[in-house]
Amino acid sequence: FKFYRIVFAGPQSSSTAEGVQIGEVQLLTDQSTTRVSAAATPPTMGLFEFDLSRWLPFVDQPALLEQVLLQLDYQNGSAAQGQKLSVFLGNLESDGVVSSTTDATVPATLAGEHTFGASTASSGLIQINITNAVRAALAAGKTRIMLRLVASGAQVSLDVHSAARADRQTGLLVTTAQ
Repeated sequence: FKFYRIVFAGPQSSSTAEGVQIGEVQLLTDQSTTRVSAAATPPTMGLFEFDLSRWLPFVDQPALLEQVLLQLDYQNGSAAQGQKLSVFLGNLESDGVVSSTTDATVPATLAGEHTFGASTASSGLIQINITNAVRAALAAGKTRIMLRLVASGAQVSLDVHSAARADRQTGLLVTTAQ
């Protein structure tokens, strides 16, 4: 088995870009954290762009792409029991540029969700399984995807650490059978 963890380099030209390029991922902000909260006015969400081209060899044998997790390293978290953090995958192939005006509203399909339990830690890691959505995107010939992270209600609020921070663990975790 091989295990891939995508490691992201630091921001590139954050002063002129609408989104910040971090290796193969773009984040909406160059801040060290991104707030995800349905209580904010307007509600805030996380937007990610991922390049899947390195996993195209798995198109003909999708079972070999065993697991794809979106891992979120967060702080200042609070959520009521039963509330959800949902990940939506854009229906069209991503253009590689995060845009708060288009990516926030583009049609998307639910890729995975995390349901909060009775007690939510104020900081930690959340892993959301998006394996089937990534397999479907690859099967459709998509090499770039947009992921939108949305809180289900006003009782969900957290700050997701940037994938650019080497001391944090936000990123895409991919496990393959070869």
